[in-house]
Amino acid sequence: MKKQLFIGLVITLAAGSAVAGVKEKKAMRHADSIITAQLAKTMVACESPKLTVDMGWDNFKAMIKTNKVALKKKRYKTKDLLLDVGNRTESVLQALEKICIDDADYKEEIALLTTIKVSPQPKIDDYRSAFTLDDTVVNIASGYYMTRKADDYIEPLKSLF
Repeated sequence: MKKQLFIGLVITLAAGSAVAGVKEKKAMRHADSIITAQLAKTMVACESPKLTVDMGWDNFKAMIKTNKVALKKKRYKTKDLLLDVGNRTESVLQALEKICIDDADYKEEIALLTTIKVSPQPKIDDYRSAFTLDDTVVNIASGYYMTRKADDYIEPLKSLF
């Protein structure tokens, strides 16, 4: 009887961790889909056919593991964090699209971009995203918690050029 209970407990714990993995995968897949849809619009508006987005999902997984205690304390679910990163990245792409539509001079520079590389801020308390430009790559250290819209990113992006 004890052996059956033990096996049942192991199966229950394994199933619980598998569900968390599935939720994370679904969150990343959803984030990728909204990013891909917005990327297509941004590529057209900015006449930037080579533009890609590199979501550093493995880096986000490592950050989540490092900040596990803080995430639990703040009741910030992993799947929500991943969805938020996707929404923020979508907003960055919307900001680039707006800039290209509104300003031909910036559009010329943005058209030269090849990659938007997204990585996590190291600590869960880092709520601001940071932007750098490395030749044709925009590097984004994505922040957390706060909802961001395209207008929040227009000035930080313009300051790169």
